Amino acid sequence: KICKTLGFCKPFLVIGCVGYHKILEKIGFKLYDELFDYSFDEIESFKDRHQAIIAQIIDILNMDRDIFNKKILDIQDKIYYNKRQLLECREE
Repeated sequence: KICKTLGFCKPFLVIGCVGYHKILEKIGFKLYDELFDYSFDEIESFKDRHQAIIAQIIDILNMDRDIFNKKILDIQDKIYYNKRQLLECREE
């Protein structure tokens, strides 16, 4: 689900199972805490977790463009790190 976004160096959120983002961290990927609040990751109810993720997306869409661009610049190291992690996983 996330290979394309990682490969194209895009930050992302996944509408998936409980703890999905925590699993990504455990296998070596870095989360974009500067951009997203991942507290939704532990919400048991799919409906409630889904709504919390949508709220994150709405916050991003409503964010001032200059603030958004600054946040994207701030996470560039993580974005490229995650792409390298993806490529290393592919080699294994």
